[in-house]
Amino acid sequence: PLLEDFTFYVFENSRGVQLSTGPSEESGVASVVCSDTLGIEPLYKCVGSVSDMNKNQYLRYSIIGGNPHNTFIVDPVSGILSTSSMANVDFESLPQYSLVVSVTDNGIGPMQSSGKVKVLVQDVNEPPSFDPSRRTVEESAASGTKIERNLVGFDPDAGDELVYKFTS
Repeated sequence: PLLEDFTFYVFENSRGVQLSTGPSEESGVASVVCSDTLGIEPLYKCVGSVSDMNKNQYLRYSIIGGNPHNTFIVDPVSGILSTSSMANVDFESLPQYSLVVSVTDNGIGPMQSSGKVKVLVQDVNEPPSFDPSRRTVEESAASGTKIERNLVGFDPDAGDELVYKFTS
């Protein structure tokens, strides 16, 4: 079997979800696919090549590289890629992964191939936060009096600007 290179997509902060073939939510499920010859239309969902099926062979898939903290998993039978249930997919720290996926048949003298799977992380807008600690001011304080220390906020999204607003 031969494994071609692919590009798949996942939304930031995803856990336990299947990767997709495109950047929109309507895209198909990401599955590595195989064929006997590169460039030949692969068979659906990695069931293997015609010559392998005629010999009652099956294919098994595994991730053999580029998978820090086991962020991704591949179904060994279907080849469908997903994020692990403990994944920490964060666009701001790592916007792209380069996985190496292996496929092996069960023939006599098993054949193996590997390919690169690029996973592009799609950024999502994450809420800003700040330390909600208590601040005090004297009741008779003059207008413009500084209240102990500044509020410090944090927005995990790169390039976002924080705006503070007081409400009563």
